[in-house]
Amino acid sequence: MSAVKMVIETPSENNFLQEVKYVPTSNDDEKLQPEQQVKRPDTLFLYFTVAIALIPWFVGGAAIVWASPAVEKLRSNDSEVNPLGRHITTVEISMVLGVPAMAGLFGSILLPKLADIIGRRKSIQAMGLVMFISIIGVAFSRNIELIVICICSIAIAVSAIWGICPIYLTEICENHNRAKYCCIMALSFPLGELYTYLIGPPFSVRTFTLLIAAPLIIFLVLSFFIPESPVYILSKGQIVECKKVLSQLRSNKSIKELDDDFNTIQQALESEREKKGISIIKLFRSKEGRIGMMLGFLPITIQHLSGVPVVMPLMAPILNESGSNMSGDNIAIIVGIVEVCTYTFASLVVERVGRKPLLIASSIGAGTSVSILGLFFYLKSISSPFVKQYPWIPLVSMSGYITLYGLGLGPTPLAMISELFHSDLRSTASAIIMSTVGFIFSCYLLIYPLLAEAIGIHWCMWIFGSCCLIGSVLFYTVLPETKGKSISEIQEILKSY
Repeated sequence: MSAVKMVIETPSENNFLQEVKYVPTSNDDEKLQPEQQVKRPDTLFLYFTVAIALIPWFVGGAAIVWASPAVEKLRSNDSEVNPLGRHITTVEISMVLGVPAMAGLFGSILLPKLADIIGRRKSIQAMGLVMFISIIGVAFSRNIELIVICICSIAIAVSAIWGICPIYLTEICENHNRAKYCCIMALSFPLGELYTYLIGPPFSVRTFTLLIAAPLIIFLVLSFFIPESPVYILSKGQIVECKKVLSQLRSNKSIKELDDDFNTIQQALESEREKKGISIIKLFRSKEGRIGMMLGFLPITIQHLSGVPVVMPLMAPILNESGSNMSGDNIAIIVGIVEVCTYTFASLVVERVGRKPLLIASSIGAGTSVSILGLFFYLKSISSPFVKQYPWIPLVSMSGYITLYGLGLGPTPLAMISELFHSDLRSTASAIIMSTVGFIFSCYLLIYPLLAEAIGIHWCMWIFGSCCLIGSVLFYTVLPETKGKSISEIQEILKSY
């Protein structure tokens, strides 16, 4: 049987005609089905755009774990290494961790909306510049108060990047490669952490802090060569510019395929304009908005309560307390390498396996590993001979903890937030979710050093493990799968949830 062509008229402002080609499913099967669109390989320009846009995300990861090598140096009496010239106290460590996290709430609440005002690319550029100036400030600070102020500024910019980058990547990608690039985005964060773990131990606080800022020079120069999001451009009525950007990002497509992509974006924006209103009211008025918020909160909350965002900035000091026969800095480097490998693996399998199975497996594995680490710390607190017999357990447990976290809990939650909402609501939803979870996270960071000193590190590890295991149950019972689905299809799932 030969293929049959049908021409149907699709209503729109321009009243364009769209050809739909139908082909038989097999030689002896007379049923007809739509021909599948060819998935073309991604262009070099798309790779370049993603790589440049993610440099601030990379530097954010490096800055977040600045305290891991810095705290040990700030306890040194050597003025060449320690710019304070004295030992840092536990309360000051708590300030370095917790106060900037509180300040980061400002970035989570307000700055993602900046992407709707000046554009996604300009917002990322502005936050990159703020990060660069603030990191330089940390490098040349000689008192703890100024260090805290500069780190607060970094935290605000990083929080904004967390809200804006997922939106930008979602809007320059297609349905078939969206999850891959969002996982690459998540991968760049542990790469930044590993970068700090590597350069922190051999250099002074000032030198390794300046090295953290160095990649932002490349970003501030090359970011002018990446395009604005085509969705944002078209939302401002710039049709010609939108088509130009699409042709750059997807230069290996035919004119008809690019027109189809443009029409898809245009129809989505027209549908959103029909429902125009105040974003927060729209978000909670519709069922899909409310369900999307609930499902957006779940993975990102478990991600933070898992303890990894607390442990990573204090990796070396925590592991120095474990009784292992290796230094905390060396274990941190090994764990950092393991984390990067895991995120890479997750980015390769997420579209095959799906988000939900990865989150469930990740939560169970991370919860079990950190609970075992807590048990080791407990045995050390009671001077058990088991600790001296098996000094390698902290390395294995921490590696397992970070590995299994990186399998799902690390890269998936931020990608899911962008998938659950239409483009006009993403910034608002992201701001609400990230600010709420950020408040929980900042409380965690603020009290952890004091809590670990009061009740012991082992109880902190057991709390982290319990949160992971509770999360796995919630993922299994309430989370839908979004693998391979378009934003519109996901909205239909939420409507019928």
